[in-house]
Amino acid sequence: MHRRAFLASTLAAALVPHSLAAQSTEKVRRIGWVTAQTAASLAPYIEAFRKGLTEHGYSEGRNLAIEYRYGEGIDGRVPDLVRELVQLPVDLIVAQGAAAFELPPLDLPVVFVISADPVSSGFADSLAKPRGNKSGLTLMAVELNGKRLDLLRDIIPKLRRVAVIGNPEHPGAHLERGFSEATGRQLGLRCRAANRMEVERRP
Repeated sequence: MHRRAFLASTLAAALVPHSLAAQSTEKVRRIGWVTAQTAASLAPYIEAFRKGLTEHGYSEGRNLAIEYRYGEGIDGRVPDLVRELVQLPVDLIVAQGAAAFELPPLDLPVVFVISADPVSSGFADSLAKPRGNKSGLTLMAVELNGKRLDLLRDIIPKLRRVAVIGNPEHPGAHLERGFSEATGRQLGLRCRAANRMEVERRP
């Protein structure tokens, strides 16, 4: 099972309103899943998400309905998709990836699943304190950057200079860059940050 999808299902189950959870199992809870990506690209994660919810006592067709909305990679679609979900209505929204950054203001509980730093993104005051009606998980692990440099040094003992390619607009990119540079200094490496967009434009 994909760990991040399982964790998202755990958060979603925890955020189902208590008033609903206390009612008969005949009451159907409705979760809205929204993403800017395509359905095909997320099929394995959706399956893991469903399985995780089942393990928490929520099964589609019995006491759970999941409404899926996919942006299909088209810019600007997410806000309209979220409004569709709100009008259904749904009890909470799970926003995957870039969709989390395009959400309109909501009163519903929101579970975000992102690869960025939630504090820099404005979703949390700290990793221990989510902000407002939002909670979720991040896949960012800046410590891995240091481990990657360590592995490179083991593979290439004479390594002295490393280019760290990233997106400077990605929330938390400064944390990854800073950690890489600090680890590089400890290993005697010179790390130079490179903008991913500039690298892609080069012939």
